[in-house]
Parts: sequence; C-alpha cells; structure tokens
Amino acid sequence: MVAIVRVQILTNKRLVTVEGGFPAFSVGSEICAQIVESEAFDYLDAPVERVTGADVPTPVRSSDHYCILTASDVLCYQYATNLENLAFPDTPLIVKVAKRALYRTN
Repeated sequence: MVAIVRVQILTNKRLVTVEGGFPAFSVGSEICAQIVESEAFDYLDAPVERVTGADVPTPVRSSDHYCILTASDVLCYQYATNLENLAFPDTPLIVKVAKRALYRTN
C-alpha cells in the first residue's frame, strides 16, 4: 500500500491521511513514517497532513450506554452526542486540512 502512496506523491506532491482512529499507532501514522523515511519525502511540496480522531477515550453512540456495578447498585450512563461528534473528523475539517495542504485558504 505504501508503494501506491509513493507513486501518488510523485504525481501530486502532497500527502493527506484521514482516519477516525487515534493519532498514535494508527495506519495513517505508519504511512506518514514510511513516506518520511523514504525517497518520496524529497518530492513533497508541502508538509504531510494527518486528520485523525481526537486523542480522547472514544465515546459510545448516544443510543448505547455503559453500566458500572457497585456493591449496592448498578449505575448506567450515556455519552452525549456532541462529544461523539467532536471526537471524529468531519467533512469541514477534512476540507480545511486539504486546502491547507494545497496552500489555499478559500
């Protein structure tokens, strides 16, 4: 897969990775590391950009819940939808980062 990315870098001169996982130890971080350590890095005209999920505990869907069993009770909680929406990359963020990689702000 990295070989395909290298060929595209020769053509496009840019690299933007997008994924919903954590920033560390992710597929995107491995792709970036392999590109930076290869000859393809010399062909980049812009810094490598990564769009990932937030580095926070992943909230469950708002329809889901989790329970904690205590000595005398069962406590059930739900995450708020707004937390889930903030934890993963959305279209406006991806567009913003892609424009930044192309040096276009509009």
